[in-house]
Amino acid sequence: TSGNNLYDSELNRAIRDRATQLAQEIGATPTQVGLAWLLHQPAPTFPIFATNRPKHLLEILGAAQVSLTPKQIAFLRG
Repeated sequence: TSGNNLYDSELNRAIRDRATQLAQEIGATPTQVGLAWLLHQPAPTFPIFATNRPKHLLEILGAAQVSLTPKQIAFLRG
């Protein structure tokens, strides 16, 4: 990733790595874990996504089936 990217930081890379690890453990994709994490926030959160690829749409919709435990949410937060 480029150091010029607004979202490229040590913290975000660590979160991405934890999401990837958790995804492997629960049989999901990192994208699904990320979306599920957003849906588990205490304040109402509504992720907005767009794609023109059916494969990506199926992956995104699969996030609704990912249920995270409080321990997994804490793990993602670090």
